[in-house]
Parts: sequence; C-alpha cells; structure tokens
Amino acid sequence: MKWLLNFLLLLALALIIFNCTQLKWDHLFEKQSIIPMIGIVAATCALLVLWLFKLSKKINDQVNR
Repeated sequence: MKWLLNFLLLLALALIIFNCTQLKWDHLFEKQSIIPMIGIVAATCALLVLWLFKLSKKINDQVNR
C-alpha cells in the first residue's frame, strides 16, 4: 500500500509538470491552454487528497501504537 501511494503521488506530480509544459504562457485563457489548466487543477486536487490519505494513515498508525 505504501509503495502504491508513493507511486500515485509521483504520478500526480508528473502530470502537473507535464501540463505546465503544455500551457501557452502568452495566451493563457485560450482553448489550447484551458485544457492543461484543468489538468493542473485536477492533478493538484488528486495530490492533496493522496497526501491527506497518507497523513491520516500515519496518524492512525501512531494512535494504534
């Protein structure tokens, strides 16, 4: 479970980096940049949810000791 969670965190981070390279920085609000912006927001949400899950597992392990 631990390696899967770390892999998913790394994958979400890689998606954020990939979508940042797809942005057209001079035309941020055109159609070609909106899709990568949505991808960045979605990957950031996934990153936060996975990080919170990892943190809750760590707290649960501390409480069960």
